[in-house]
Amino acid sequence: MKTKLNIFCILILAVIVVGAMNSSFSFQSGFNAARRQNPLQGEQVDRQDIVTTPNSVTLIPVASKRMALTVKNEVNGKDIKVWPTQMYVDGDIADVPLPIAVASILAVVGVGLWLMTLVAFIIFIVNINHDRVIERQNVKMLRLAGIGLTVYGLMDTLISFLTSLHVAGQFAVKGYSVNYWDTICFTPIMFGMIAFVAAQVFAITLKMKEEQDLTI
Repeated sequence: MKTKLNIFCILILAVIVVGAMNSSFSFQSGFNAARRQNPLQGEQVDRQDIVTTPNSVTLIPVASKRMALTVKNEVNGKDIKVWPTQMYVDGDIADVPLPIAVASILAVVGVGLWLMTLVAFIIFIVNINHDRVIERQNVKMLRLAGIGLTVYGLMDTLISFLTSLHVAGQFAVKGYSVNYWDTICFTPIMFGMIAFVAAQVFAITLKMKEEQDLTI
């Protein structure tokens, strides 16, 4: 039983580690983007050497129009119609206007949330493997993990929504509209909710155990 639990925990831990790495990459990208727009005082920036980071936008075909694009199928050489759902927009599209201080703070908070979640989950796994299962610390660790994942997911959703809103104000394709539903960061929010449910189960079990000990 403990082996199966460890396997599940390792899989979840891997997801958290990947998320932390992705958040670190976003930190560097966000900092660089803000720095390009707001160079530090006295710093010389050669904009000709800067490769613009493309903004990603998710599209959805409008039911009444559904304008298709024609591309060549490299397998058989025939032209086929496609309906693009995601594009990386570059060129004249400006990055989201964000002060360097705000971009840096948001990125650091994101990395901090993932690290908090990682540490809390590791402590939880160690407690389980040392047969410290129904304990108050496990409830606290699961709640911390839930807070870290949920807050990060909501924060990432907000940033993605603002980015799509910003790009949509400068870019449009006939027959398509921006799919704002795709900006919702489901994975960390879902794992956060699962962590909260697990914490509540542990809390109820702990309370029942304490009441049983008092009865005895």
